[in-house]
Amino acid sequence: MERTDFADFLNPAIHTVFWQIMQEEEKIYAEIFKEESSDKNQELWSNVSGFPLPTVKGEGEDSDEQRFYQGYDTTLVNVTWSMFSRVTFEMIQDDLKNIIKQIPKQMGQAMVRGKDTSGANIFNCAFSGGGLTYGDGLELCVSNHANSVPGGSTNSNLLTAAPLSPTTLEDAVIKLRLLKADNGTLVGCKPGILLVHPTKEIVAHRIIDSSLRAGSGDNDINVLKSYGIKILSWDKLSDNYRWFLLATNRDNGAIFQNRYNADFKDDEAIKSRDVYYSTLMRYAFGCPDWRWLVGNKATS
Repeated sequence: MERTDFADFLNPAIHTVFWQIMQEEEKIYAEIFKEESSDKNQELWSNVSGFPLPTVKGEGEDSDEQRFYQGYDTTLVNVTWSMFSRVTFEMIQDDLKNIIKQIPKQMGQAMVRGKDTSGANIFNCAFSGGGLTYGDGLELCVSNHANSVPGGSTNSNLLTAAPLSPTTLEDAVIKLRLLKADNGTLVGCKPGILLVHPTKEIVAHRIIDSSLRAGSGDNDINVLKSYGIKILSWDKLSDNYRWFLLATNRDNGAIFQNRYNADFKDDEAIKSRDVYYSTLMRYAFGCPDWRWLVGNKATS
């Protein structure tokens, strides 16, 4: 018995199906996280406070000396995700329904959906008690992010818990645009994505897409529409009511750290003639900085 007896299963076409599915599957995380390559087990991400605003210099006078400060470090550790499936020789011979040929397709789907779930976990653990902390030892969305500048105050990207509505989204836009760096200057966030659970997708469209302010009889224009905010509905979010407003013009915020792209391998066991299919990938999701979103821990 030779490998040619399994030509239907051990051939490039099987791999083609895997890669096709990997490309076709919807990847919500790619809309949010900036991909960065990694060549180590872990990567250290660091921030600096930035300079304050310049001051006026009179003729013949020296410029005022300014400095920036080291920010908090965040370490993103790459994790290996994998799976394998064993198909017996007898199963291959007797597979009249072409079930085995579904293996690469199903594996490709599982790998993409697993990556999507890992990305969504950043938001599922975003609030106090989530257990996923960053450089300042706090969760992603809290009211007391520590300031790295000596003597600086704390900062907040946490909204008052309230259901998604025109009023609460307007508050979110204002809070996002007024986020400040550690040195007290405005970061300059521009609202770009409203992230919601699928159960709130219709509500989100009513709020943003209408020409007039939703829920109002005063004939007010809908100012939210002018921002061009994209609604992103993610079924991997674990809570129906929590929602987030994200800036799309901030680097070093949401990071997808790619160590090893998903691969697909098959092999035949010499003793049993069973066939093994396997795939693995290695990556990390994280946030070196929190100044790119505001979160609302709504309960209804």
